[in-house]
Amino acid sequence: MKLKYLELIFAVMVFVLGLYVLSTSISYGLTAETGMGTGFFPFISGLIFTISAAGIILRQLRNTCVPDGKIGSSEVQTVLLMVVATAIFLLIVEIVGFLILTPFYIFSMASIIKRPTQMKTLMSHFFVAGGFTLFAYGIFVVLLETPIPGGWFFPEN
Repeated sequence: MKLKYLELIFAVMVFVLGLYVLSTSISYGLTAETGMGTGFFPFISGLIFTISAAGIILRQLRNTCVPDGKIGSSEVQTVLLMVVATAIFLLIVEIVGFLILTPFYIFSMASIIKRPTQMKTLMSHFFVAGGFTLFAYGIFVVLLETPIPGGWFFPEN
């Protein structure tokens, strides 16, 4: 697959994702009585996604600085696996919950990037997934006091 087509497809997907994040974050509320609302940081992220993707799409449509070359099928497969895993995560995180789903998502991302062929790599992925989940929980819930999707097991979050 040519790199310029892949970049355009990816930019359109990121643009759509950015619009989704923007609309969802607004429904959470951008401000609260104490300052920033729970939707403020997602709104900023969605805005960055949307503006960046729009810039790439416009550049592609004007054919300026378009990357040339081809990408092999293994690279395309890696990107598609990551996109599918991310889409599944975003679609079911509200149902399953952040604390339950995030370690599986991070583990799958790490395994897609570097296939665990040795026990050392497998354990590394396991600890990175757990560590990242605890770190994100500490930042959002403990430090920022921002609710996270609780899902089935923690519905009060």
